[in-house]
Amino acid sequence: MELKTQTTNTNLAEAAQIGFSRVPKSISSMFLYDKEGDRLFQEIMKMPEYYLTRCEEEIFHTQKEKILQQMKAFDEPFNLLEFGAGDGSKTKILLHQLLENGTDFTYYPVDISENILEELTRSLQKEMPMQKYIPCILNILMPSGKWPS
Repeated sequence: MELKTQTTNTNLAEAAQIGFSRVPKSISSMFLYDKEGDRLFQEIMKMPEYYLTRCEEEIFHTQKEKILQQMKAFDEPFNLLEFGAGDGSKTKILLHQLLENGTDFTYYPVDISENILEELTRSLQKEMPMQKYIPCILNILMPSGKWPS
């Protein structure tokens, strides 16, 4: 599976110059998400203090049947778009539920980290080889209103 991407400026020096000249100063978090940054964030999500991951997992575990029914109510194939997909560990709870019930959908995991999307792609190929998915790298430096093509 090939990752869809948008070609834009990913030059750290240029982005820093632009971002630090703004008020308030800023720089894209995409520069934090290389392989090591992804690994560190995965570790942070496992920490007891980082409760968001556990809350989201609980929601998927307890509400997956209701979510499935709402999605199947349309009675036609659909696209499931997930911003900030990361390694997909939480969403896989829902993906398995949808697949087990014969739901026809295409999964679009979107993230700023090419590395983590490559990891997700490998795990999807192994765990859900028949599922349709199209990973998309979202460069948050893109001009407003421009999406990957």
